[in-house]
Amino acid sequence: MNVNQLIPAKISCPVDELISDEFCSQQCQPAFDTLSRKFLAELSTILTRDHQLRAWPELVALGFWLRDAHLGKIVSDFRNGMHDDLVVVPRGIAFHVTPANVDTIFVYSWVISLLAGNINIVRVSQRRSEQILMLIDRLNRLFAKAKYLALRERNIFLSYGHEQAINQYLSGVADMRVLWGGDATINLLRSQPSKPTAKDITFADKISFAIISAAEFLSADSQQKTELAQAFYNDAYSFDQMACSSPRSVLFIGNSVDCLQASEAFWLMFRRVLEQRGHQDDIAAAMNKLVSVYHRAASSDELIQVSKGRSGDPTVIVHGEGSARQIIEGPGQGFFVEQHLSSLEDVADYCPENAQTMAYFGFDKPVLRKVVVNMGTRSIDRIVPIGSALDFSVNWDGYSLLYEFTKTFSVK
Repeated sequence: MNVNQLIPAKISCPVDELISDEFCSQQCQPAFDTLSRKFLAELSTILTRDHQLRAWPELVALGFWLRDAHLGKIVSDFRNGMHDDLVVVPRGIAFHVTPANVDTIFVYSWVISLLAGNINIVRVSQRRSEQILMLIDRLNRLFAKAKYLALRERNIFLSYGHEQAINQYLSGVADMRVLWGGDATINLLRSQPSKPTAKDITFADKISFAIISAAEFLSADSQQKTELAQAFYNDAYSFDQMACSSPRSVLFIGNSVDCLQASEAFWLMFRRVLEQRGHQDDIAAAMNKLVSVYHRAASSDELIQVSKGRSGDPTVIVHGEGSARQIIEGPGQGFFVEQHLSSLEDVADYCPENAQTMAYFGFDKPVLRKVVVNMGTRSIDRIVPIGSALDFSVNWDGYSLLYEFTKTFSVK
C-alpha cells in the first residue's frame, strides 16, 4: 500500500509508515494560531508576486484569497458569532479527498482546516496540471523553512490511485473526512469504516446556473453588457466549465419578447469576448457538444438549437415551453442550456435538489433572499453576482466550514 508523498517531498513509501502512530499521536496546533497565519500570509505573497505564476490566474486569485487581512476577517467573523461561554478547539486529524476537476480546491480545503488547527492528510489527484506542480513546488519550498517545522510535521499531501485499502487505512485514523467528488465516489468512501466519533463533510455532485433579468440587460449600456459577458466567461470557462459552481444553464427572466431580444444580444456579446480571447474548442470538446445536441434533439420535441457558429463558439440550446421544468445540465466545455421564465419566483420550479450556485444579473438582494427563503429546504446553496461564481467562501455547499472543522465546548 504505497503512496507518493508530495508535500513534504519524498519518494513513494508505505502508507502506514508515512501515517504512523507517531504522526497520529501529535498534538494539534491551537485553532487560529499565529504560526499558521504567518505561513499562509507568506504563501499569499509568493503566489501574488512570483512572475512565473502569473500565467495561471487561479493561482494569483488563490494568493489574494490567502491575504492575512482576508483570512483575519474570516476568523474574526467566526469568533464574533460565538457565545462567550464557548471554547473552540481543533477536531483532530482531517483526511481530505479532493477532486481533479478544479485544480486548486485541495488548497482551499486544507487552508480552512489548517486555520482550525487540525492535523491534515490531503489526497491530491494523480491528474496534476502544470500549475499544480508549480504550486506544490512553492509549498515545499515554504515548508522547508525551519520556522515552519511544526506545520511540516502535521500536514502531509499525498497521491495514490483508487486503492480502497489505502482509503480504509486513512479513514481509520481520521477524526473527520472531507470528501470532494462525484456521488459515486463519495458513497464509496463513506462505506469505508471510520471512528465512531468521526465526522464526514461531503461535497457531492452539484449543478449551477445563471439568471439574467431580460429588461435590466436590455437597458444596460454597451460597456455594462461587455463587462457582464466577460464576467460570465470567467465563471463558465475556467476549469472547462467543470467546476461545481460553473453555470451550465442560463435563465432569462421577463416577458417573452424581452427574453428573446436579451438572449440574442447576450450571446452575440459573449461570442465577441471569446473571439477577443482567441478561444477555440479542441476536437474532444467539439465532439462532446455535438453528441449532446443530437442526443437532446432525439429525446425532446421542444428542443431548439440557437447557436450554429464556428468552432469555439458556445453551443446554446433552448428548451421550449413544453419541456420539463427543470435546470438541465450539459456536458460543459462551452455547452449551455437556455430557458425563459416569466418571473423570478418561477426559478423554484426549475431548481433541482442538488442546486449549488445561482449567479445573477439585474436583481436586488432583498428580492433574491425572499425567493430563497420561500424555497425552504430545496433552496440554493449560494447566490452571487455573475463573475463571482468561482470565488471560494468559508460558506460552501450549505456548510459553514470553520464551524464544521472545529469543535466547541462550553465553560459555564
